[in-house]
Amino acid sequence: MKKRNLVLSVMTTCLVSCFLLSGCNGQKQIDSETVKTVKVEEQAHLQDDTVSPACKITIDYSYLAESDAADSIAQRINRTIQAHVLGKEYIRMNPEVAVDSFKNTYIWKN
Repeated sequence: MKKRNLVLSVMTTCLVSCFLLSGCNGQKQIDSETVKTVKVEEQAHLQDDTVSPACKITIDYSYLAESDAADSIAQRINRTIQAHVLGKEYIRMNPEVAVDSFKNTYIWKN
């Protein structure tokens, strides 16, 4: 009876160890070519002098880089995020152009 319990406990320990160690195969690192970032920082004054009140806008926008023209998954993800973050009118734009257009619309200059 003791021998049977010992064998079962050893087998259970080995089985649990195999499951736990199989998760330690290392995480794949995301390379810098997979995710790209657009950074915009601009300050616009109400008048042409620097003492007038100003609006400062800072945008850090990250998006998935498309590996090729047939990369429809990255396009769908980018378009969905652009529609939610920037607005539906920016869906079909390139992310860099969309962020710049959003900035220009937000800070309207005469």
